[in-house]
Amino acid sequence: MTTTSTAKLTDRVSSSQKHEIFMEATVLGLSLALIVLFWQNNLLLFTILLSVYAIRSCFWHRVGNHQIFIVGGLLVSAVEVLLVAAGVYQFAYPTLLNIPLWIPLAWGIGSVAVYRSIQQLITSSK
Repeated sequence: MTTTSTAKLTDRVSSSQKHEIFMEATVLGLSLALIVLFWQNNLLLFTILLSVYAIRSCFWHRVGNHQIFIVGGLLVSAVEVLLVAAGVYQFAYPTLLNIPLWIPLAWGIGSVAVYRSIQQLITSSK
């Protein structure tokens, strides 16, 4: 993508869409920071990420977000389980099916953030 086409896309994105993308990036960044800080405590991180998603849902929930959260979390976690079972890598503190308890929540939050951000960009390009 050239600088010119990037500038044209940025011009078409409304301030409300930019705000939406910013909020999704904030939730994603916060989640990643929490994972870095608390990855050694599975139950605590599970509870914190569940709280982050619950708070996010209270303030800017859209129809379909919960479905994306569940499907994204389950699908990518299933891939994680398969990769761990195949010996590609392993987690330091696995709990359920050799993955940490919080992994499905992290992937679910990431799925919603990416989907909502892409949705805002697609809407602006029409």
